[in-house]
Amino acid sequence: MAHKKDRWKLAFVLLVALACLIWALWGMDLVSVAESLRLYTWPVVLPMMGLYLLAHLIRSWRLRLLLDRNIPIFRLFSVTSIGFMAIAVVPLRLGELVRPYLLLKQDSVPLGTSMAAIFLERLLDFLMLLVMLVVAGLLVPLEPGAITVLGVDVVWAARRLAVGVVLAGLSFTLVTAWAGAPILRALEKRQIARSHGPLSRDARNVLDFFKSFQRCFATLRARPIRALSLLSISAALWAVTVVATWVALSGSRELGLSLADALVTWALTLSAMTAVHTPGFVGTFEAGCSGALRLLGVEQNQALTLALLVHAGQMVFNLGMGSLFLVWEGLSLGDLVSKSRQAVSRTSKT
Repeated sequence: MAHKKDRWKLAFVLLVALACLIWALWGMDLVSVAESLRLYTWPVVLPMMGLYLLAHLIRSWRLRLLLDRNIPIFRLFSVTSIGFMAIAVVPLRLGELVRPYLLLKQDSVPLGTSMAAIFLERLLDFLMLLVMLVVAGLLVPLEPGAITVLGVDVVWAARRLAVGVVLAGLSFTLVTAWAGAPILRALEKRQIARSHGPLSRDARNVLDFFKSFQRCFATLRARPIRALSLLSISAALWAVTVVATWVALSGSRELGLSLADALVTWALTLSAMTAVHTPGFVGTFEAGCSGALRLLGVEQNQALTLALLVHAGQMVFNLGMGSLFLVWEGLSLGDLVSKSRQAVSRTSKT
């Protein structure tokens, strides 16, 4: 019965993704698309894939520093590949839970530690998005409503969301790092007093979860050089992604798009993906990417064709690497998603 329900969920997600794609590509001139594909320089796919591979290695290295554990890079590369595949295909970003679950079951990393690491990872990514949007605004005029997806001004929405996340995330991180330990001790004493005895297993699990957060943040507070290196690694990660985008766009040689154009394109594409969530980012990726390219003077059909190619390249890489490591580890994505949700649910249960 559970498998049947999962199949229905998958079918629904695929239908939603298909509808989003049809919406994004509605009105395309198929003859123009075919001509753009014929003229595309396909050998650029190889260096593009190589750069995506490098980006995954940098992500794995950053995760290793955030976890502060001596886990082999190859192992973290496997976790990263499977996790990003899950993020790409599982709606509502529930795939984010797969990496903490894998680290818990196979590397004995407490759930709170890995969740704290991924929280910081996302905080760094939002900071990089904010920086890229500032730079993009200096390179091209980003007027209100320059790019809209389903009626949402994605540049404005992404800016507002990034600022909110960075400010709230930094505040939470700093408070937890500096005052988290005494706050957690006070909460533990209060809970013991209320229960008139030792903490229940559920209460202990929740407390241990937040203690892992506090230890992770306190470690970075005590090691400012490591915190600065994480900023540098994050900047390098997104720089590699921008170069990969430029390589993909350079397949249309007649356009002569520059590295600065690729930065604008990726910043606005990421804004659309951040502001409007769809399964696998299908539709929103194409709308954001093609909208950015049109701002740069690319004709609409060619812009949509390039958006499809860039997204297809990322999807092929993420699905290919994720599937490879799923087979290597002897795992099932459906089981991972289900068990990761159960593990987080048990931890948060009071």
